[in-house]
Amino acid sequence: MNAMLLAALTWWAVEPMSPRMRLPDEEPSDGIKGGEVRILAAKGEYESGSFVLKGDADMKGVTLAWGDLKGPGGATIPASAIDAKVVLCWYQQGTAWYGFHSDMTRRVLTPELLVHDEKMVKVDHGTKDNYVRTDHADGTTDWYWTTYLPLDCDLQGGYYAFLSQWVHDAETLQPFDLAAGKCKQLWLTVGVPKGAKEGLYRGEVKIEVKVKGEGEQWKVPLVVRVL
Repeated sequence: MNAMLLAALTWWAVEPMSPRMRLPDEEPSDGIKGGEVRILAAKGEYESGSFVLKGDADMKGVTLAWGDLKGPGGATIPASAIDAKVVLCWYQQGTAWYGFHSDMTRRVLTPELLVHDEKMVKVDHGTKDNYVRTDHADGTTDWYWTTYLPLDCDLQGGYYAFLSQWVHDAETLQPFDLAAGKCKQLWLTVGVPKGAKEGLYRGEVKIEVKVKGEGEQWKVPLVVRVL
């Protein structure tokens, strides 16, 4: 980080498979502030870790980068075995993830979608509507409303119209934005090679941010224990 910081960034290491909703307006009370992201996995297994970011200023084009994880006796887990996604919060109906019964009388903001490109979805917090980006065969792009419809709504050209279009995510994590004072959850997945040595592997996730045209960098420690 620079000696004269343009902005402050805080992170919390959190349990990825948690019943707690990680929402933009709530700091994770169960998280470890400034802690290391820990993942436990067997050889040949995919496992996840997670952390929550919060900045005190608007941050555009935030990027993550990482290298190989260093393990026992010079062993490594390659950087290519690590993937990162944004946990996108969008509106789900009624009981959201706390039940399977539908309740179309209300919509609940839910951290439910893992994406490489958060800009493939637009969320209107005023109306509590979701819109998904679609691509057409002629190269044009459109947005389709994907919020659940009431039973008496005309479906022609509405909810089901996007099913014939190409809805796709990016192959790798794209730059994302942090709004001042808002939290955002990031999700890491590590695919441990089948031939990896057992033991601890250490590395870091570099967070690069531009504020007022100048760059800042933070480092989140990442530890993987291979069984």
